[in-house]
Parts: sequence; C-alpha cells; structure tokens
Amino acid sequence: MKTFTHYFLLSLVVIFASCQQNDLEADDPSGSLQDQEVYTLSIPAGFNFSTERKVTLNITDATPSVRYQVYGYSSTIGSEAENISDAFNNLMYSGEPYNGSVNFELSISNLYDKVYVSRNDGVESSFEITDISNNTINISSRSVNTNSSTHNGNRGRMTSESFYPGGTNMAHIAFEDLWPSQGDYDFNDLVISYRIVTHLDASNDVVSMDYEYDVTTIGAAYSSGFGIEFPFASNLYTVTGQRGAASGGETSANGSVVQFFDNANLYLDTPHTLTITFNTPQSSAVVDVAPYNPFLIVNGDTNYEVHLAGGLYTGTTQPTTFPGFAPSFAQANNDVNADYTVDAGVELNVPPLTDMGGMPWAINIAGTYVPPLPGEFMMKGHLKFLDWAQSEGLDFPDWFMDLSGYRDSNYLEAPVTPPSTVPYAPTIGTTVVGNGEASVPFTAPLDDGGSAITGYTATSSPGGFTGTLPQAGSGSITVSGLTNGTAYTFSVTATNAIGTSTSSAASNSVTPQAPAAVIGDLRDGGI
Repeated sequence: MKTFTHYFLLSLVVIFASCQQNDLEADDPSGSLQDQEVYTLSIPAGFNFSTERKVTLNITDATPSVRYQVYGYSSTIGSEAENISDAFNNLMYSGEPYNGSVNFELSISNLYDKVYVSRNDGVESSFEITDISNNTINISSRSVNTNSSTHNGNRGRMTSESFYPGGTNMAHIAFEDLWPSQGDYDFNDLVISYRIVTHLDASNDVVSMDYEYDVTTIGAAYSSGFGIEFPFASNLYTVTGQRGAASGGETSANGSVVQFFDNANLYLDTPHTLTITFNTPQSSAVVDVAPYNPFLIVNGDTNYEVHLAGGLYTGTTQPTTFPGFAPSFAQANNDVNADYTVDAGVELNVPPLTDMGGMPWAINIAGTYVPPLPGEFMMKGHLKFLDWAQSEGLDFPDWFMDLSGYRDSNYLEAPVTPPSTVPYAPTIGTTVVGNGEASVPFTAPLDDGGSAITGYTATSSPGGFTGTLPQAGSGSITVSGLTNGTAYTFSVTATNAIGTSTSSAASNSVTPQAPAAVIGDLRDGGI
C-alpha cells in the first residue's frame, strides 16, 4: 500500500522531470520508451501476460531401463554450441518410459522453441535437438527391443522428476496489492522467487510436489499472505511446510487452495519448501502445470485476493470493494469485469502514462526478475516490457533478462546473490559389478550450491566400502574390496567447499562374483 504523501511527492518529481530530457530518453535512441510515456498505451484486450505455456511430452521407447533427460533449448542464444551449453541449465524432465512410453504435461518458458534431448540406455548415450510443434514434443527411438517388463511392478518408486521453470532456475511472481484500484505498477509489493520439483513414480504419475520458495521483496505496508489454487480436490493430498495458521488444503470454487503463509513480513529472505504429497499417484493431466492459480491475500483478509491476469477468484462470490483496506485516496473499482486487468480508459493517478487499460495486478515470470524500486514503473526499469505487452508477447519474450538495452539499473532493485550451500544430491545410475568390485555411475546434481563441486564419493551398503572421483561433472566411481556373493546397493554424495550433499537414492542391488573357472581345451586333453 502506498500513502497519499508518497503519491504527491512522486507526482511533483514526475512533473519536474517531464520538463527536461531524462536518462531513459538518452539511453533509448529509438524513442520507443519516450513515446510510451507520452501516448496512451495499447495493450490488446485479453492478453494474459504469460511467460510460459503448457506442452505435452511424448516419448516412445521400449528399451529396458532407458533414461531420458529433456532440456529447454532456445535457438536465439547464439551458436548451436552456446545454445546447448545454456540448455543444460534448463532440465525439465528426467525419467524413464513406462511400458515403452511417456505422456507427460510440462510448463515451459516461452523462450524455448526446441528441446535438447539426452538418451542413455546403459550401453551408450545419444543426443538430439527436437522441435516443439503445436505445443507438443514428440521423441521416439528406433529401437526394436519390445521387452519392457523391467518397468512393471515398480509403482510408487520415485524414478523420475520434472522441474519448473527448469533445472535450478527460479521463477518469480510479483504483485500490486491495491486491486481493484489501480496501483503504481512497480510490481514489488510482494515478490516471491520459486521453483517446483515434481516427483514421479515408475509410471510417470505424480507422487509429490516440492514448492521451493523465498519471499524476496516486500514493497508495501500491508501484512499479506499467499496461496495457490490447484485444479484437484483437497482430499487427494496432504501438505507439509505451511507457515502460519493454515493447515492442509481447503475446497475452493475451482479445486482446492493451499495457503503458504499468512504474513509475508515474517518470512522475508528465509527460503522454505512446501510439499504436497498425494495419497495415491496422480496423472499429470489431473495435477496440471505451473503456475496454477496463485494469489495474494491482502492484509489477512482471505476474501481479498489479487490474481494473475485472467485468474479466477477462489471463493463463490467475488467482492469488489474493501473499505477497510482502502488507501488514503479514494478507492475506485478499476476492474469492473473482475478479470484482474485494468479496465480500458482508466487513467493513472500519476502521469505521464495516461491509460493503463489492460495492465495486470500480478505477473508470473518463468525466469529471473529484478523488481523496480518502490514507486518506479515497471517499464522504466525493464525497457522492453511494454513492447512485449503491446505485441501480445510476440516481441521481446525475453524482456525480463539482463541483456544489452533491456534494463535501466537506475530504476531497479540491486540483484541479490544467495549465499553458497552444499550441493544437491547426485542422481544414481545403474550399477554394474565385477570380481569384488562395482562401477557406480551417477549424474551430477542440478545445483552445485553456488560453489564448484570438487568430487564425489560412492558408498556401499552393507560394508561401507567407498570409492571417490575428484571431478565436477558426471561420471562413474569404482568401489573395490567387495565380498563376492554378497548383495550390495550404493549411494553417491557430492562435495564442494561448503560441505557434502545428502546421499543420492540407493542404486539397484548387485552381487559381485568371482570369474568362472576356465575348462581346458579338449584338444589339449581337457575335459
């Protein structure tokens, strides 16, 4: 919430600045931003400000124990080598086909026009770049092996994962909290950084979802909460990690609501994880995809919800006036049709933008985001934001990135670098044994904790025999000293300068054997 004094002072500043050339005009030789400040905006009706889209991943491959990793790939980064290098930061799916196929729904950034696909069948690895066509990713192997029995009977074992917005990247959701009265469009009243890790069973059904988040910015006086409406019923799952008085999911108009916290001020810059665990695994079609229907709960009033453009109110009757929380200046209903975008023709309280029709009160960014300083328009710090909005997302879909000519840091908060931590756990591969030893393959973790990984350790169970590998990337570790005839499983940890990760999942069980005795050649009198 902003005070009347704040708006009055800001008005004087803007009026004074309008009489002389400003830094933005000097840095924008095309004049496009200057024009946008002078003329009425033209945001197409119905534009939802989405930075992501839902796609369907189809994989056909009956090879036993084959594993796929699918990465978001943008062909606009640079050379193909540069595009591939960037893609490795954008892992969206890692898992195995079930009964020879995968059919899974993903939410991916609009920046990705292709995917980079890694396939490993335990014998060899292959890679390819595949188009996303009609929001569908089709991947097939020419393998003729139809024995998929090794994938059966493993329901409930978490073998696959999906990631939004990709890998260890974080998405951001930013709010204006004065709905239905217009705000000042600095989109910093509440900013949440988050990613969603979805855990799947061997059938590629959803077992649980980890919502890893951090309240990174609070630019308002209200003590606001945050929740998400999901499209599935509350009796399908349990919730752990809620903050405040809320407990579990609640039935809503369009599914169920999970309240994450009731007062953001208590949790600023304190990363946290909320987990939804399904009573029985659910298909991705039932669970659907991010960002779902997130909303701000203004000043503790659970009836007062601020949604993304086109979002749905979670109750039965949507209020339109909130006199208890109105700002000191007269509150107006600037969203008569209740679609969470400003009605056409509404003038901004502070010039020079004369019509804010179509602007939202909240926006989800499937990638990095640095909010504007308090009271500064989004378009002053993010110079391509209005070009993107007025083109219905066709121009500058990467408007939020730190590219040349895209930002004016004079109007943005200083980016925050999180402290380094231990790495995430590696991903275990399929172990192969020999005479008194085992080869334990693994995939490097998605996140090194901000400090380079210096090595990996594989440990046997039973026995606690270990092997090490002093490198940063994926590989295979040899563990020696095993007893032939004894069954073992193995786990792998990663180490950086901060410490050692948690262990990976246990490997498959293997039993080392001594080599078979060689029978003499009959021509030499052997038997």
